Amino acid sequence: MEDVLFPIQHGILFYPGFDVLPPHVIYRTGRVDDASFPALLENLGTRLDGLATDAPIAYRRQNGGDYEIPALQLRPELAPGESGAGIHIIG
Repeated sequence: MEDVLFPIQHGILFYPGFDVLPPHVIYRTGRVDDASFPALLENLGTRLDGLATDAPIAYRRQNGGDYEIPALQLRPELAPGESGAGIHIIG
């Protein structure tokens, strides 16, 4: 899911200055039944309660030294042999 949402979270929100929280995703909503609904509701409530205090995604800053300028490519030593959107997150 992170790879699918990366263009929105990083390119549209983080890049111009927003702090971006990890997504709250509920899979297979068409199969939610009366037994599983209370747990989903509790998880959503917990997420909403933490919106002001949850840590944002620690994306690397463009001009923070992690990227080669002007190519804007991540320095290869920071994620050797890795690929995908996750390489743009510190840690």
